[in-house]
Amino acid sequence: MFRIWGSWLAGSEDPVEQQARYDRANLEREEFLASCMHDLGFTYTPTIVSNEVTIPDNFIPWDSREFAELYGFGISTSPPVIVVGQDTPGGWANQSTWDQMTPTERDAWNYALFGDFFDGGELGGCTREADIALHAAPSAFAALEEEILNLPIASRSDPRIQALIAEWNRCVRNSGYSEWADPFDAPPLWNEWAALNPHDGSGWDFVAFPSGPPRPSAEVVLDFQNRERSVALTDWNCRNSLNFATTQREVELDWQQRFVDQHQNDLQVWAEYAESLRGSGN
Repeated sequence: MFRIWGSWLAGSEDPVEQQARYDRANLEREEFLASCMHDLGFTYTPTIVSNEVTIPDNFIPWDSREFAELYGFGISTSPPVIVVGQDTPGGWANQSTWDQMTPTERDAWNYALFGDFFDGGELGGCTREADIALHAAPSAFAALEEEILNLPIASRSDPRIQALIAEWNRCVRNSGYSEWADPFDAPPLWNEWAALNPHDGSGWDFVAFPSGPPRPSAEVVLDFQNRERSVALTDWNCRNSLNFATTQREVELDWQQRFVDQHQNDLQVWAEYAESLRGSGN
């Protein structure tokens, strides 16, 4: 898959590796744009984009017991999150080229890079070509891509996963919570919280009603948060006791390997096609 989708599939959740992965992907895209623009007779200089991944000091992994104890599922609470920011230390690399162009030259340059986008049309030009080459599957491989993206869901039909779901369900019910039947579904608490907060504020007349949309009382929120933490902790304990994540990962890897074995020739053709696009900019 890395040969097909490139840098976006490299790396891990380690912040240093994650930052490097974003940087590689941006450079890969910028180099593609430069090659594509050159083929059309234009000059485009890749802009160096620096991605900074910031992890708050009080960050807690969402799949940990501590997260469940403090934030539940993160429905009614506000857990600290990892922030990915972008910066261009040297500025836009094409600024001097742009400044020297006539209005007519700028229009032609923009069209080559973006297509009709600035005239109200769809995004096109080399930018669209980059999106297709680096991220999207051509029509010849669309069905294959759909199967790949559906593998995590399809693998849930595996008897091992079905047995795992049944054991998790039994564990949760034995802990006194019977409203949640499938661990792959969102907890019913999401719907309950939405019912308590029916208006998200969009379109609200803050001039006429400056206090904003109605919100549940502090007592109602506190009661909900306590129940949310309790259910989340039950879910975590049940998953942990069943080695849920480990088994799920093993099954998904088995399905992925079987898929690769079944479609090895097609995947090889797709990989070579994707690598040729990234190498040529066409």
